Amino acid sequence: MEVTIIFILKLIELAITVACIVLWEIIGFLSTEILLVIGTIAGYAIICAIFTIGYIFNSMAPKLLNILFSVVGCILFIASGIDVILEWESDEFAGSNRVCGLTAGGLMIINSVVFLWEAILLHRGGSVD
Repeated sequence: MEVTIIFILKLIELAITVACIVLWEIIGFLSTEILLVIGTIAGYAIICAIFTIGYIFNSMAPKLLNILFSVVGCILFIASGIDVILEWESDEFAGSNRVCGLTAGGLMIINSVVFLWEAILLHRGGSVD
């Protein structure tokens, strides 16, 4: 297995997604938009894990499928991140839960940037093979 920038980005995406799951468990909820936020986090935890395992075993998905998942991941994580940040920015929440909520929202925005970066690299010719 050759370590490439695409593999590193996949590991970063997986790590951030798992961190969001941990923050969700700490707080108990991240947003009232449960289907969007938790669906994105749980779905992409599975997707990122599968793509990473496939990469480790040299059984990668086609480049176009990788780009599609990255673009959709970017859109879903930015929507979820914005939703979580808007939910937790009010003064109604205080203390460590507020910090965890805002951190989760920020991590989702960062993950959307990582997904976008991966899609651009793949589109410009970065190979997953």
